[in-house]
This record gives sequence, C-alpha cells and structure tokens, in this order.
Amino acid sequence: MLIKSEIAKDYNLTERGTIANPGKFEGEMWYVVALWDLVLNGGSDMETGEDPAVSWFRVDSNLTDLLVSESMTAADAGDTVGDFVAKYPVGSYFGLYEDSQGFVRIATSQTDPSVVESDCTCTSADPYECIRAQSGAIVADGDDSCGCPTCHNH
Repeated sequence: MLIKSEIAKDYNLTERGTIANPGKFEGEMWYVVALWDLVLNGGSDMETGEDPAVSWFRVDSNLTDLLVSESMTAADAGDTVGDFVAKYPVGSYFGLYEDSQGFVRIATSQTDPSVVESDCTCTSADPYECIRAQSGAIVADGDDSCGCPTCHNH
C-alpha cells in the first residue's frame, strides 16, 4: 500500500492533501492514488456496473488501517484516519472508477451499492447518474446533484 509520503514524492500535494498535478488523479485526495493501486491489484470489496465499473471499499477499520503506515507518528496516523472517516463514515462505501476521459473519480454510498444498482431502473446514458439519483445517497466528485433526467429526485 502506498503511503502519503511515498505519493508526495511523485505528486505535488496541496496543503489539504489534494493532488495538484494534471492527470489521472488531478484534484483528488492523496489516498485515491493508494486505493486505486489496490483496485488495480484486485483489492476492493466488490465491483458494480460496467463501462465504467465502480470498485467499492466498505469503510471500516480494515480500510482505515491500510491508510496508516508504521512509519507515521500517532498524530499523523490519527489525522489521516480522522480526515478520511470524517468524509467517509465507518459503515459507508467508498468507490473508485475511471471516467471516459481517463480520470479516476470517487463515488460514495451510505448503503450497499450492489443493492442500489440492482434496483435502479434509470435509462440515463451514465449508469452512475441513475444510481446516485435512485439512492439519494451516492455522491460523485463531492456533488450530490446528479442531474439525471429520468429519475432525478434530489
């Protein structure tokens, strides 16, 4: 698992920990790089959809432990886990997918995304627009307004 200090060697991080470099991870938090590495190695908890498929992680102590390195001080480890859990509460789901432009994006859900996906009846061209609208709980790129014309219910 890549840790923040290793990621900072390859990417310029803002004070908040977002990646400033243009490219696949531009504007995302440093841990997206680390978790994308896990996705590429089959380390996510589940996958839903196709084109694009979303690789999901359940937010729990196993996931937060992955974000902490033995070389971190207790304060740094606490800040890292605290920041992540404040944004993605324990028990929720954190998903990553590659959009049609090649950027890695975030989706989140308060409920099991495989259940939401199976209940979705939207005909939107973007499968994750309909999932976000159907559940009312999934957010992509920090925006919960999905804009789906078929089942938009925000």
